[in-house]
Amino acid sequence: MRKATGAYPNRPSGVRPWRYSPLKCGGLAVEVPLTRADGVPVDPVVNLDDVTTIPKQLLRDYITSLSNEKMRQVVAAIDFALDLEANR
Repeated sequence: MRKATGAYPNRPSGVRPWRYSPLKCGGLAVEVPLTRADGVPVDPVVNLDDVTTIPKQLLRDYITSLSNEKMRQVVAAIDFALDLEANR
């Protein structure tokens, strides 16, 4: 999860991807591949076409922090999944 800034440090919820697969998928625009270099124990694909907001107290285990470049990929995948680019 991105470091909180502004009003967000006090926000009681966080956003997480619904699916996190250890399998390589089809290279879809809604997928962001991760590798061990990203701090994960396997090489998964994070599928961002279905995200949900959950209370932060439900987040129990820290997995990793993503680089700025990887977060740009996450934002691009969410933009594509929610068709946000068309509204800019």
